[in-house]
Amino acid sequence: MHIIWKGQSCFNLLVSQNKGEQITITLDPYDCRTQTKISKNKSDLILSSCKTEKDNLMTGSETENSVFVLDQPGEYEIKDIYIKGVECFQEDKKEIKQNTIYKIEAEGIKVCHLGTLSNKELTPAQIEEIGSVDILLAPVGGDPVIDGITASSIVNEIEPKIVIPMYYNIPAAPQKLEGVEKFLKAIGETSPEKMEKLLIKAKDLPEENTKVIVLTP
Repeated sequence: MHIIWKGQSCFNLLVSQNKGEQITITLDPYDCRTQTKISKNKSDLILSSCKTEKDNLMTGSETENSVFVLDQPGEYEIKDIYIKGVECFQEDKKEIKQNTIYKIEAEGIKVCHLGTLSNKELTPAQIEEIGSVDILLAPVGGDPVIDGITASSIVNEIEPKIVIPMYYNIPAAPQKLEGVEKFLKAIGETSPEKMEKLLIKAKDLPEENTKVIVLTP
């Protein structure tokens, strides 16, 4: 599996299947370089954690043709990829909105994407629904999402094998967010592994402690 961060809460997951076929899953379509939606022809499956356009910039054009689009809780199986959407209502300054936490199982790896989470904590029921996680994609940049300290607490509850921070301040970000340093300090990581994209197989997942990997978009 390849995991590529595109900025904010957007990732591309490249999943290898039988006969050499590769499936591209896009989480929260967004391109931080152009601050525009990602073209549908780059994805086979789109998962949108929040329906408001300001969060993922997904419009109706992405739902055309053969692209599968999921934007709500539930259990799905598409192209031999298992997906669970966990419901998470959250309050922002003006309204209560729905954020869907997605767990994707492919290539023997369980990836959990917290979306645009702003809640200070997850409920025991949500933690139970999420279950075991190999790779956690967690926002850490503060308003409008959780900050680094809150994120570190949630990471410790979920106990993933790898955590990849997202939705924090980078040069191309359109919002003023906190840097990733606050999260790294809170979780006790002084020298995280940094890379442009993560290529990993199930057999290579760490067995002890949570490893922090910082991707560059």
